[in-house]
Amino acid sequence: MLQDRPEEQRTVFQEEWKKLPKVLATLLTPDVVKGRQVRLMFQDEARFGRLVRIRRCWAPAPHLPVVDKGYEREFQYVYGAVSPLEGELKENWTGGSARL
Repeated sequence: MLQDRPEEQRTVFQEEWKKLPKVLATLLTPDVVKGRQVRLMFQDEARFGRLVRIRRCWAPAPHLPVVDKGYEREFQYVYGAVSPLEGELKENWTGGSARL
C-alpha cells in the first residue's frame, strides 16, 4: 500500500502519477489511435510456492525408505490486470511444479 511506504517514495510516486495524463496524450495521438477505444490497464504477476526438503523418516527394521531426490518445488503463478477507470479485474492462475 502506498501509505506503508516511506515519505520520499510516496512523493516520487505521486509526482510520477501526475505526469501520466501528459505522457498518455503524447503517446496516444489521433494517427496512432485511428478511432479505436483505448483502455488503460495496470498488470502485475506473482509466484507463490513451497520448497520441500525431504528429511529423515522412520521405517520398520528391515525396510529402508526410498527417496529419489532431496528437493521438491511446487509453484502457482498468478497474473492480474486491472482497469481502474472501468473497474474491471482480469486474473489468471497457472499451476506448475519443478522437481530436482
